[in-house]
Amino acid sequence: ITDTLTTTDSDPETVTVVDGVTSTTDDGFAPAVGDLTGVVFEDINGDGVQDPGEEGIAGVDVTITDVDGNETTVTTGTDGTWTATDIPVGDTVVDVDETTLPAEITDTLTTTDSDPETVTVLEGVATETTDDGFAPVTSGLTGVVFEDTNNNGVQDAGEEGIVGVDVVITDVNGDETTVTTIADGSWSATDLPLGDAVVDVDETTLPADITDTLTTTDSDPETVTVVDGVTSTTDDGFAPAVGDLTGVVFEDINGDGVQDPGEEGIAGVDVTITDVDGNETTVTTGTDGTWTATDIPVGDTVVDVDETTLPAEITDTLTTTDSDPETVTVLEGVATETTDDGFAPVTSGLTGVVFEDTNNNGVQDAGEEGI
Repeated sequence: ITDTLTTTDSDPETVTVVDGVTSTTDDGFAPAVGDLTGVVFEDINGDGVQDPGEEGIAGVDVTITDVDGNETTVTTGTDGTWTATDIPVGDTVVDVDETTLPAEITDTLTTTDSDPETVTVLEGVATETTDDGFAPVTSGLTGVVFEDTNNNGVQDAGEEGIVGVDVVITDVNGDETTVTTIADGSWSATDLPLGDAVVDVDETTLPADITDTLTTTDSDPETVTVVDGVTSTTDDGFAPAVGDLTGVVFEDINGDGVQDPGEEGIAGVDVTITDVDGNETTVTTGTDGTWTATDIPVGDTVVDVDETTLPAEITDTLTTTDSDPETVTVLEGVATETTDDGFAPVTSGLTGVVFEDTNNNGVQDAGEEGI
């Protein structure tokens, strides 16, 4: 209690004593008081410390119960701070009202023993209480990065995910989280605060056989609203690095494995290309026996002539060593020539006799010998 008199002119006081009992004016003295201050903040990383970038939480009620049991309620400002003035000295309980925390903040306390907290109020000074950190509501994002071999913006059957690609998530607070795609091209980011987040594929981590050409419209970068639960982002498709293949199928009349002058190409023959991803493309030879396969993913590719489509006058006897089937490495942006494929024609035989026709009758009679 201070020596501050609160009852006017009561001390000292002159009183006339009369017969009987005379009441004097009550003497009131103000209690000794001090102030309390504190902070309520969003502890994004849950370490119990208000780090740079972790903002205070506005509009949260804090109840002060003083040494006499009287309650005072104050509300945090825009920076999450609060101040309670003229609190009687002595042990005081400070209690955050978790029901007034905003929807995006949980009631999970990250600052040990700070709420409720008993603090001793000292006369005439502002005593700082322990900061109160609360964890944000968090959720997750998922997505897929895939090789869009046909460039249609959809992950079709047979189009595999791309492993080892980094995806950078920038959350509503500006903090970055990097995750990496697994074997099936999928990724998952957890413990993200609610609100708008930017999802950005790091194209520098795409493998060499994939270009940075995005085939899925507006998917990278993409702004996604993180809500309670798990939110799927738009799949990110990237076009493969591609090149072309060319070749010739010809009739090797003399069987020397070389297309000599006069040995024509064979039209209408199917050639099957099996690319590095196992996908097949079939092309057909033109009138000159040549064929071209375009936009084949880079990498080792198998070229195989379908002998069942050779014309009847051509056998399936290959005259060009190891040319069918043949494994060829497709290079990005160029047309790679495969080994020519020569096939032997169907052949047959003729016989005859040359004789001396002694009687000139045009018939080899008995006794007319061959020459």
